Amino acid sequence: MAAQVANSSTVQMADIDDPIVYGVTSSGTDFSLVATSSGDGKSKEAAYKVYLPFKSSGGSQDNYHYLVSSGIPSKSGGGAIKFQLDLDVDSGDYFHIAIRNGDDDSYFVASSYNIGTADPVNVSLTTSSICAITSEFDCDSLDASSSVVDDAYFFFFFDSTQRSNGYEMKPSDYTGGLFVRVYASTDIDDYDDGATSATQITSVTGDRGDASAYIDFAGTVSSTTYMNGLISYNGTTRLDTYDLGSDESGEILVSGLTNGVAANIILRYRDKFGYQTNIGNDVGVTITPTTIETLLEEKSCYLVTAGFQRDHYVLDYFRHIRDNYLLKNYLGEEFVNVYYSTAPKYASLIYKNKVLSFLVRGLSYLVYGLLSISFGLLDWPFSLLLH
Repeated sequence: MAAQVANSSTVQMADIDDPIVYGVTSSGTDFSLVATSSGDGKSKEAAYKVYLPFKSSGGSQDNYHYLVSSGIPSKSGGGAIKFQLDLDVDSGDYFHIAIRNGDDDSYFVASSYNIGTADPVNVSLTTSSICAITSEFDCDSLDASSSVVDDAYFFFFFDSTQRSNGYEMKPSDYTGGLFVRVYASTDIDDYDDGATSATQITSVTGDRGDASAYIDFAGTVSSTTYMNGLISYNGTTRLDTYDLGSDESGEILVSGLTNGVAANIILRYRDKFGYQTNIGNDVGVTITPTTIETLLEEKSCYLVTAGFQRDHYVLDYFRHIRDNYLLKNYLGEEFVNVYYSTAPKYASLIYKNKVLSFLVRGLSYLVYGLLSISFGLLDWPFSLLLH
């Protein structure tokens, strides 16, 4: 394998920060893949990462993918992977895709093109070509099992000679090339198994008035490198995502609901390959988001409620002051009456304006903090109102 003379033709991702890569089903339909940037792709260590779902023989991967209902790429059933690239080509140079063959100094050419400068250009490689050229991408294991994750390094480069498939080359002999690490998975982690440790929804708050809800969840799911969280409701997958770590608990804001219309909310995970499944057993809950008017009327403390846009411990504190101090004397009662006769006029304006909501929240926290710090003195000013 002779060293090649470096040329000035170059290849890079069309979007270097958010690389665009597609899977192609066996019927020829494109679907988006997760692709991440860990560098500029100019070295193996800085390779872009791409996550390709792969269908095993007789496997049910199609039933779990959030974009593809049939035709996930496979060894024998067809399909491809498509990269969107920017190419700067010297006249007479040929574009090549090579795949690592177990050694950093040994890559085999899987495809080559006579292609001109393009911005951008879509370059495809079929799964059958990938599987035929190298054993580093273990297609036999992927085909045989529904629990395999494998990967291989791809190298895109130019050569003044068009090399045939199977030609052995060394990336260090070329300049202007691009490394991409492609992961393939047939593995579907199904957490909808009734396990007591599975993540569960613990509470839902839908009285925000803006067609959304908060979900509190807790539990443990064995996190993997490839896992993300996903919200779905009424059978429709939402794009709302949340992070899963070793300790899955926290609060999620679910948007895109409809005030006054019940929605069945389900926690799911979606991994980077696009597979998704429910987390836990029977985790769905039904919530009917309230209107802004209902929220403000029910929570009563109009301005502060509009600022927080949900029930909150600061609201509870102010209600305590209202009920236990202000309403028990003449001056306090008059203050409350004036407040409730004027505040509703401004509450909706505050609710719909992010800046005003932020200012109201900040002021509320300040007042709450000052009163809390001076808690021992609280009885003194309010005792004056009681007499």
